[in-house]
Formats: sequence, C-alpha cells, structure tokens
Amino acid sequence: MVAQEILLSQNEKKNLLTQIKKIGQALDKNEAILPGFDSSKYSESFQEIVLELNKLVAQVQDLHRPEPLDSETDLSIQLKNAAVSSVSTNIMIANPKFEIVYMNPAIVQMFKDAEHEIREVFKNFDPEKLMGMNIDVFHKNPAHQRKVLANLKGIFRSRISIGMRSFDLVAAKSENHEGETIGYVVEWTDITHRLVTESEKETLLTESLRIKSALDCVSNNLMIANPDFEIVYMNPAITQMFKNAQHEIREVFKDFNPEKLIGMNIDVFHKNPAHQRKVLESLKGIFRS
Repeated sequence: MVAQEILLSQNEKKNLLTQIKKIGQALDKNEAILPGFDSSKYSESFQEIVLELNKLVAQVQDLHRPEPLDSETDLSIQLKNAAVSSVSTNIMIANPKFEIVYMNPAIVQMFKDAEHEIREVFKNFDPEKLMGMNIDVFHKNPAHQRKVLANLKGIFRSRISIGMRSFDLVAAKSENHEGETIGYVVEWTDITHRLVTESEKETLLTESLRIKSALDCVSNNLMIANPDFEIVYMNPAITQMFKNAQHEIREVFKDFNPEKLIGMNIDVFHKNPAHQRKVLESLKGIFRS
C-alpha cells in the first residue's frame, strides 16, 4: 500500500485546530459528550481520516465519561450543598442512618484541639477516623437523640459535655424535593473556655456580693475607689455620716449630696488632688491624713 500525502486547505487546517481545541476544553470541563469532527468541512480525500478521528473521540469520551453517581455519593453531594447554604463554622453531616458522611476542616481541627480531653471518655477517639461512625457515640441517650432528630421540623439546639469539654450543637434536617430526609447538618461550637470565663465571672461576682454584704454590716465608715479614684462603693455607715455632716459640708461644696457620691472622683475632697493622688499611688501600707 502506497502512502498518499493529503494536503489540507487553510480553512480545513483552521477547522481541524478549532475542533481539537474544543475537544480539549470539553475535557477540561469534564463534559460527558465531546464534540466530533464535521466531515462536511473537509475534502473527500480527508474523509477516511475524519472517520478515524471521530472513532478516537468516541473512545476518549467513553474513557473520560464519569461513572454514574450511586445513591450514597449523590446523597453526600446534596448534603454538602445544604451545609454550604446553612452553616459557616464547624460542620458535621450525617446521613439518614446517623452515620457521619462529611466534616469540614474546621470541625476536624476543633476535635483535634479537644482530643486529649475527649479521650478521657472515649479512649480510642481519633478525629481522623470519625467518617463513617455513628453520631450515637457522642450522646448518653442515643435513642432520645435519634427521636428528636427524626421528628425535627426546624432547628434543634442542645448542649453536650464530653469529659472537660462542653459543646453547643445546632442541628437541622435536610430534605430533598420529595420531602424525604437525606441527612442532618450539625454545627458544633466548643464553648468550654467561654463557660470557664463565665464561671470565673460568676465566682468573682459572688465573692464581691459576699464582701459587699459584709461591708454593709460594718459599723466603721468605709469608701472604696477604683484605680481612677472614682467612688465605687460606700457602706451605709459612711453614707449616714455624710448625711449628718452635709449641712456643714455644703458651706464649702454647695451641691454636695451624699446620695450622689457614687461615680464621683475623690479629688473633690482635696485642696491639692495631685498631691493626694501621688501619695495614694505610691502607697505601701496604711496612710493617715
């Protein structure tokens, strides 16, 4: 068989290059159907090659065509899309069987940060191996939790403790167009540090109230000022003392009112406030004046 040289016109060369680029673009876009070569745009001597090129395109198309999604993969994609539109922080998604099918990087990191404390309860806990596990592992009463989620109509909020860690959960059910449950989207928030801070504040407040109650009962005249020298506390005894002396004090401070001293600066009682401030700031023990 003698090889025959086939010459292409400029238009045929242009069509050939354009079509090859289109095929490449279709492959980049992962399109299921690739564009073939139009035989009408080429001379009769090139028809056999066009036929072979189209066969090659068909073979590439068969090799490149993505496998049809099974129900589980399709479910996962739908749930991920639901998560994007629902929550933006630590996200976990479970399928209708309550098996974890998706966790975003933020929640994986959250679990890694809490891993030590969580392992005090779940010895084999591993943030990297949660995929496929059932969310029952996080709950003391899985049956109750399942019932709540199965009957969920809106958003469900709860708080759970695992060892020394505390988490706030916000759960929502995801449904398809037919109203069938396709899974559950859960947003986790580690509130451990916040609760510790709140507990510390509550303890401080309780101690402050206890001290105030004690000072209120003291018969001595007591006044407390903050670092800015503003009066923040006066016990009943000193308030009564100022009431008894207000007539004389008003001869110097015309607007003096014992009931309105809280929040005022102690400078008002001194002829030389700067000197008094300096003495108090450098105070090491008891100062009498």
